Amino acid sequence: MKKPRLVRTLFLTLLVIDLCLLLLLCARPVHARWLAHPAGKPSPDPELFAPGVISTPEDETAATLSPDGRTLLFSRAGAIWESRLESGQWSTPQIAGFSGHQKDYYPSFAPDGSKVFFTSSDPNRAGDGATAPLGIWVAKRTRNGWGDREELPPAVNLEDREGAVYCSSSADGTLFFGLGKPGVRHIMFSKLVGGEYGPSQSVGSRINTKAFQGYHAISPDGRFLIFTSNRSGGLGGMDLYVSLIENGEWTEPRNLGAPVNTSADDSHASISADGRSLFFASNRTSLDAPQTTRLYSKMKETLDGILGGNRNIYRVEIDALNLDAR
Repeated sequence: MKKPRLVRTLFLTLLVIDLCLLLLLCARPVHARWLAHPAGKPSPDPELFAPGVISTPEDETAATLSPDGRTLLFSRAGAIWESRLESGQWSTPQIAGFSGHQKDYYPSFAPDGSKVFFTSSDPNRAGDGATAPLGIWVAKRTRNGWGDREELPPAVNLEDREGAVYCSSSADGTLFFGLGKPGVRHIMFSKLVGGEYGPSQSVGSRINTKAFQGYHAISPDGRFLIFTSNRSGGLGGMDLYVSLIENGEWTEPRNLGAPVNTSADDSHASISADGRSLFFASNRTSLDAPQTTRLYSKMKETLDGILGGNRNIYRVEIDALNLDAR
């Protein structure tokens, strides 16, 4: 009679252990579970993000992930698209509720997920035959989706200069955005003080050069800035660089190097709210690598596919990038 009791005790003990492990797994944030690297040291090799759903033969840029890891926004075809993580899979993207009425680009979640910044224009500000200037807009999240879109104040959207584009914010509310002509753009910032944005300031000459600087992301803690530039010495047309804030000054930018940067254009940085993941866009193709064959049918298949030359979304773990290296 003692053996059945022992078996039942052992069974109940194993059941309790299994339940505890299940509770620990469920307690991890959703994004921590699906973003986790399989084992050991994170890989420095960027992974194509959600191929066939998010990354397609169309042109996708500027992906931004909500803090809970359940919502992804990105740019495609002059609109902002939204996809949700459902049962471990990303849903078919739909145009976000605040977008689709005019040309909208480059969404960026605030670190707390309460709102999203994006680039758009006000048609009412365009003159006869003129194109409306671009500016930074914001839409707040509500229980039912998204609230009305609003244009940010003149401290950010300066009317006497070229349009403001591509905004990223740190946890203290400081906005980093681009200003200037498309070929020569500088990164500016505006601090949030008492609920109001202060005058825009340059991040300094180490980052802002005569080349293009933009399509950037500030880390949630404001410690480092990853940005796109076509300055000399890069690996491709556009490369990703990093600069750290030390003693109130930005360090000399460092090219992130291969395999993040390639001979293609690598751009449109975004950092997840937990600071663990870098999302970016790239138009790299399998044809960039040496080819063993040059069959027309094979090349056409590649060019018609996801890696056909339009930009796609990639993700890499920031811990693998060794950002503190000199």
